[in-house]
Amino acid sequence: MVIDFVEIKRIVNEEVFSKLDHAHLNDVIENPSCENIIIWIWEKLKDKLPLKKLSLYETENYCCEYEGE
Repeated sequence: MVIDFVEIKRIVNEEVFSKLDHAHLNDVIENPSCENIIIWIWEKLKDKLPLKKLSLYETENYCCEYEGE
């Protein structure tokens, strides 16, 4: 195990959920499309977690994935 799930949850809550939950996304992210949101999340987490790929689901059948630059 690289990192404890409790620590992952703490980091994601602190860096992502606390800023996006119940927020007007237009006030946080310019043009908050799924693609731009996932890049924003990646930027917030890349120095804190050993990321390989992120997936963000808009609906059950539509998601976007990001693996960094």
